[in-house]
Amino acid sequence: MTRRERMERRLERRLDWAASRDSKAATAFDKAHRIADQIPLGQPILVGHHSEAHARRDVDRIHSGMSQGVESSRMAEHHRSKAAGIADQLDRSIFSDDPDAPERLRERIAELEAQRDTRKRANAAYKRGGIQAVRAEVGDKIALDGARTMQLCPWEKVPFPPYSISNLGANIRRLRERLSQVERAAIAKAEGSG
Repeated sequence: MTRRERMERRLERRLDWAASRDSKAATAFDKAHRIADQIPLGQPILVGHHSEAHARRDVDRIHSGMSQGVESSRMAEHHRSKAAGIADQLDRSIFSDDPDAPERLRERIAELEAQRDTRKRANAAYKRGGIQAVRAEVGDKIALDGARTMQLCPWEKVPFPPYSISNLGANIRRLRERLSQVERAAIAKAEGSG
């Protein structure tokens, strides 16, 4: 079983748990509402009356049912949130045992290289002529991102700090190493099965 398949199973389990908790919440709320519907609106507990004990038990049951319903609803939301995180990971992640892993790694490397080159060009343009030169060189969106960085970090001399370009370079290097590992593993697997 591949890692992607295991994550998909975990996603399914989370969604099943959320559905189960939703049904428990609906049952608890329904039970509390059925009890509450039997009590006339605004009816006080008649202290000293023979119905006092029954009325107090009903109030406790209503409170308990609503509490269970709220707790189950919160757990369902928790499981849905975790499932959304797993689904997001499945969308973004490239697993080494995926059949299209080498192609996707090459695409990711190309994206990061393009981003690094754009940031370098933006920094060079900023040194030549400010934010207007950045707009002319790389476009408004990148210029706005760089201007936002300079607004948040006024001590920076360029729109994209050097560490961000270094980080991109490190990620590119890491992905290239991973690509070579994936390709070596694919070759070894092909030789072993052939």
